[in-house]
Amino acid sequence: MLHKLYPDAVRWTSARETDQHRGLQVMWMQYDHVLVHSRGGATDMENIVVACAACNFGRDRFTLEEMDLSDPRLHIRLPTWEGRGEWNGLERLLPESEQFIQAANSPLRPV
Repeated sequence: MLHKLYPDAVRWTSARETDQHRGLQVMWMQYDHVLVHSRGGATDMENIVVACAACNFGRDRFTLEEMDLSDPRLHIRLPTWEGRGEWNGLERLLPESEQFIQAANSPLRPV
């Protein structure tokens, strides 16, 4: 939908980094090694977190300590329903008919 609304700003047709909008690149979620793989970090659930592309690639081969970052596994937030009613993601970009269909089929209908 974003590409349809903003075809020049949101280009998805090219794999070249220079053809992709930076604002959307940072929203891509990636798996990141807490102890980087090049430093012996294992690819297992205890050493993997989800990070944005900028954080994943920005840290590169450096440890958390070298980057002066805290361990993200120590700051886990439990999911809540707080604020759910005020935010609809990017649904506001959908045509009204699609919003209605999605709301009618959603198990999480607003109350």
